[in-house]
Amino acid sequence: MLYLRVPVFAVLFSLLVGQVLSLQAGSDVYSFIADLTGLAKLAYVQIALLLLPVVLTVVFLRGRTEKNKLAFELLPAVFTSLTLLLLLYPNLPFMRDILDGATNNQIDGYRSVSLIIASVLGLVSVWISFPKPHHKGKHDK
Repeated sequence: MLYLRVPVFAVLFSLLVGQVLSLQAGSDVYSFIADLTGLAKLAYVQIALLLLPVVLTVVFLRGRTEKNKLAFELLPAVFTSLTLLLLLYPNLPFMRDILDGATNNQIDGYRSVSLIIASVLGLVSVWISFPKPHHKGKHDK
């Protein structure tokens, strides 16, 4: 995200949209995507639906973050990346085994905390990225 200079708040929003898509899509949507992509397992279709908005956001918004604001994007990017991993967790057995072992099967609590922190930091990133415009008053020429 930072390397490509994509606004982190946009990636986080895309990730949340992907999460809603992957959880709310019906069986007909899964069948259509499975036929279209050749993905046989439901978990793989859910991963594709989760990642599609993120990938499209990276493609369309690459280079939009100014280099001088990258430092403000670092912490939100870390928590957004962590949230992505934690949202992928249920669909990837090898990741599930690693994270369950590392957290003593307490991953759901970490997922909630990561999502909350990423969301708050994403809001702060938006507030910093869009400063209040300076209006010219009577005395400005």
